Amino acid sequence: MEQFALMKKKCKEKWRKFYYLKLTQRYVKIIAANEVVNISKEDRELLIYNSWGLDETDKEFYLLPTDLRKELLDFDEPQENIMSSKYDKLVKISCESSYKQYTNEKIEAIQRNQSIHYYHRDEQLNTAFMTAQNGEIQNHFRYDA
Repeated sequence: MEQFALMKKKCKEKWRKFYYLKLTQRYVKIIAANEVVNISKEDRELLIYNSWGLDETDKEFYLLPTDLRKELLDFDEPQENIMSSKYDKLVKISCESSYKQYTNEKIEAIQRNQSIHYYHRDEQLNTAFMTAQNGEIQNHFRYDA
């Protein structure tokens, strides 16, 4: 009976870690999608140029449309205006990859009054974003080195 209880506890713990990891990945996609819409022209340009070196050795490369992959391989810089929607997927992937270090071990739950808030931390343990109990993103943060 004791072994069963221990196994049940381990299973529950693994499921919770898996759930938080999936939840974190979902939030990262939502934040990145919002950033594509709200990003400044300067930051967009920086993300595009920083991602311009993607090639067949990068898994993100295969998430891009075929015409953009060809452009990445054939040219040293974007061939259209950086504000073109053609580059939105590249910007979104770049934003997502900036959050990819977040793991389920870096989530802390805090209860305030009757609600629970989750603080998702980055690799330096800075708060990256905060979510409510219902999964709604309350805030997100970016830090400069």
